[in-house]
Amino acid sequence: MYYKIILNNKANNIAHTIYEKIKDIRSENREWLVNSTNGFIFNHIELPLYDKEYLEKIIYDYGIQKAIEKFILNKKCYETIIELVDNDESKIYLGLAYYIVSEYFEFMSFEYVAA
Repeated sequence: MYYKIILNNKANNIAHTIYEKIKDIRSENREWLVNSTNGFIFNHIELPLYDKEYLEKIIYDYGIQKAIEKFILNKKCYETIIELVDNDESKIYLGLAYYIVSEYFEFMSFEYVAA
């Protein structure tokens, strides 16, 4: 059995761009695939390609109240976000955008087919 990354919604341009770069990656180790993908997503969001206003628009489109309830009021998510942005609260938008974009990805298992 191996795991593959699936894009579950093509509406987000950042998620679609990331998916095009990683869509062929497969692994027998699901945890490695999830961690590697999440690292890639965050690193991609940090690129100077996306300015703060663009990432804030992703949060706005997702729903500001929904994002606050799901990611800020959830202590575990909030602590992860703060850790991701090196304890810089002025960069919380990066962590929120990361979590939102991450929701566009799923990890599905497939069986090897004998030839």
